[in-house]
Amino acid sequence: MKKEILKEILKYIEKLVNPSENLLEILIISQTKAGGLIPFWLQKELSEILNIDIEEIKETIEFFPFLRENIDKKKVEICMGLSCYMGGNSIFINTLQEKLDENSEIVEKECEEACEYGPRISIGNKKFQFVSEEDLEEIIEFCKNDSSNM
Repeated sequence: MKKEILKEILKYIEKLVNPSENLLEILIISQTKAGGLIPFWLQKELSEILNIDIEEIKETIEFFPFLRENIDKKKVEICMGLSCYMGGNSIFINTLQEKLDENSEIVEKECEEACEYGPRISIGNKKFQFVSEEDLEEIIEFCKNDSSNM
């Protein structure tokens, strides 16, 4: 598995004119190929390939929060603005935390300024509006079955 990931990244790097100046771009590709978090072994390999100090790679990953996210997980974004919170999201979040598996990540969002459609829950491009307790099973099934939102 490691060899295949590295092979794909090397193919990408070979196409670049000056790879060491494209560290962020290479890290994004590495994150995609690794399926999320960039493992230490891959950071070390990139350091050697690009002739860049490993600390610079670590600092770049630390500076950009999206490089520290596990992209394999589905993000269930729950609006926690006042009307959505009072409309049920304060309770729904607990139910979702109990019933969703480790492949889903619940993210509390600030008000999305769509209060007239609340409570709202978003998963990728799919928006669930006017969410009620009866809708939670549909949301849970959507998380388990849909892979297009990753």
